[in-house]
Amino acid sequence: MVTALGKRNKGFRLNLAIILVISILCSGTLVFAGEIQAAEYKEYLKDNYAIVLPDTVTKGDFVRAVEKISGATYADIDKTADLTGQDKALTNSEALALAVKAAGMKELAYTYPKAKVESALLRTGINYSSMKDTNLQIFQEYAAAADCGLLPTVWKRSYNPESPINREDAEYLLGKILSFQGKYKNYLGYVFDEDIYSRVYNSWNTQSIIEAGELRKIVDQVLKTGAITGYNLKDARFNANFDKDLAVTYGHSDIKHALQLIALLRSEGLNAKVQLEPKTSAYIYLKEWGEPVESSDFKVLKIENGNFIAYSKEYDISFEFDNQNQKNKFQKVILNYAKKNQDSMVGLLAGSWWQPLYYSDTEIDEYVTITNNYIKQDNYIAQSFSLNDKSNDVVQGFKKADSKLQVFTYKFWVNEAFYNYLLGGYK
Repeated sequence: MVTALGKRNKGFRLNLAIILVISILCSGTLVFAGEIQAAEYKEYLKDNYAIVLPDTVTKGDFVRAVEKISGATYADIDKTADLTGQDKALTNSEALALAVKAAGMKELAYTYPKAKVESALLRTGINYSSMKDTNLQIFQEYAAAADCGLLPTVWKRSYNPESPINREDAEYLLGKILSFQGKYKNYLGYVFDEDIYSRVYNSWNTQSIIEAGELRKIVDQVLKTGAITGYNLKDARFNANFDKDLAVTYGHSDIKHALQLIALLRSEGLNAKVQLEPKTSAYIYLKEWGEPVESSDFKVLKIENGNFIAYSKEYDISFEFDNQNQKNKFQKVILNYAKKNQDSMVGLLAGSWWQPLYYSDTEIDEYVTITNNYIKQDNYIAQSFSLNDKSNDVVQGFKKADSKLQVFTYKFWVNEAFYNYLLGGYK
């Protein structure tokens, strides 16, 4: 005979079992996600900083990597740091201490009283009393790292302060340092985030026409000579820093178009990180077009021949797709739903252009190479796209404006319609 109490106990045990299973599954998911993140950090460190750690990471290896990321010596980062023993294998606690300080969390860590340290350790499954011989400072650093998201995921299940750090965990810590210093990927969210539309729209609303001071004056002179027909100003602080193998950048001026594009990608099952990069487009506005009407998003400067230089607020929206197959599908989506082929065409996104502009920094089928010619000053970049065989003319045009200018060029892959635009076509 099963009593009511027995039924309740049975139900309790069942619920407990379910909770345990879910906990195990979630724990595994977190570890797997941590492994994916570590792999992304590894690739980013290699591609952007030429940092490749050996299987056995020494203290010197880690310190040099931190210095390369930070653009400063570690002694400048932490004047009290113990930098002896550079050739010895780096321990977990040494790596964490270096990372906490390089991430700018040193002062936070040392605010932790013993009780708060114990609480943080328990949340990660570590019993403080079982490691009572370990220096409190080590666990202050661990606790602060756990609370602020600096800690490698696997360390939340098992942590031995004096064990040599493995390469993956060292790469993870370096990636976190990048993030805390604002040098990792820069994005608003994902295509499938429920609030991605408001984030993108709010980002657009906080952007203004880029002035760029002296840099704009230089490029305006080049524009007036006819060496270029237009240029863009961009602020490098908004660069997405995405994985080039997975990224596509799309340029436009209508924010409604961007929001619809995100929704279109969702409807096609294409997920990606999303970053909105402010851009100002400059070109010659001819006087015969009539008196220009200025607004907060459109300004003009009258020049000597009666024409104007127009400055229009635009954007580049960058996507980093989950894989290369999704990246390759992007063009088909644009050609079907965001490329105008005739007047009064229906079934397209709002504000679709005859010559949409989207490009990749790595080779991709059915895209064509052109050249980006640019100069930079402080955080600002002035760039003008050209056909490859016209690049030298553009560079010389910049040099005529200022012989001391350093002009940078690189080839990249752009959609065919924009390539045709550079050839003088309109489709």
